[in-house]
Amino acid sequence: MMDSNYEIEVANLQDKVNFDEEIIYKVVSFVLSEENIDEAEISVALVEIDEILKLNEEYRKISQPTDVLSFLYDLIPYISGEIVICPEYVKEQALEVGTSFLEEFVMLLVHGTLHLLGYEHETNDKDAELMWKRQKELVEKFFQQHNIS
Repeated sequence: MMDSNYEIEVANLQDKVNFDEEIIYKVVSFVLSEENIDEAEISVALVEIDEILKLNEEYRKISQPTDVLSFLYDLIPYISGEIVICPEYVKEQALEVGTSFLEEFVMLLVHGTLHLLGYEHETNDKDAELMWKRQKELVEKFFQQHNIS
C-alpha cells in the first residue's frame, strides 16, 4: 500500500471529544488506496456542533447539525478536498445507533472520503446502493486489517 502521494492534514478545532487523530490518516489513506487513487490532498477538520450547523445551513440549506460534510475542490491533476466532521455529534449518534464512537467515526470518515471520490447517495437509488455497499465493504475491511479498538 503506497500512500506517499497522499497529503492528509488534520485540523482539530474542537475540544469536546478526545481521541487518537492518527486514525484519520489511516482511514483516509486506506480508502484512497482501496479506490486506486494515486495522488490526493485532503484536509480533515474536526469542528464543534455550532460550526457544522453553520456549514450545513450555508452549503446544504439544512438548518440542523450533521455528522460529516465533504467539499471537493479539484479532480485534476489529483483529488483535492476537505472533510468536516463533528466528533461531538458523532459521539451522540453512536450512542443512538448502538455502536462505538470509533466505529461510527471510521464509517463517517469513509463516507466523507467516498463523497470526494464521486460516490453519491442523494441523486438516485442506484447510486445510493452503490455507495452504501462500498462504504460497508471498506469499513469492514479496514477493521479486519487494522487492530484498532
